[in-house]
Amino acid sequence: VHTLILILIQRVVLPHLFRAKYESSDEDYSSVARRIPANPFNANPINCLRSKYVYKHEPHCFFYSSGKEYLQKVNPSTGCYYSTRVRNKMGKTIIGRKAKKNRNG
Repeated sequence: VHTLILILIQRVVLPHLFRAKYESSDEDYSSVARRIPANPFNANPINCLRSKYVYKHEPHCFFYSSGKEYLQKVNPSTGCYYSTRVRNKMGKTIIGRKAKKNRNG
């Protein structure tokens, strides 16, 4: 009897208490990936190795490591859109932390 009560709670009560609420967005993957450096493609080391050695993408998908975002290169065929390279108002390319400051204002 005790086991049946636990199973009932697990199958009926708990799913109603912890129901996930997702909000839909009109934003597509590429526009989100331009802002966020980590994605399912560059966070998977096997995918990065496959991109480099099997598919020979140029540039290949670089493995994501926190603090090394400047290594990420844009290549839509690999699903990577993030870049720290940004042009400032004078047309010069800036890289890294300065680019993040420039993006934010």
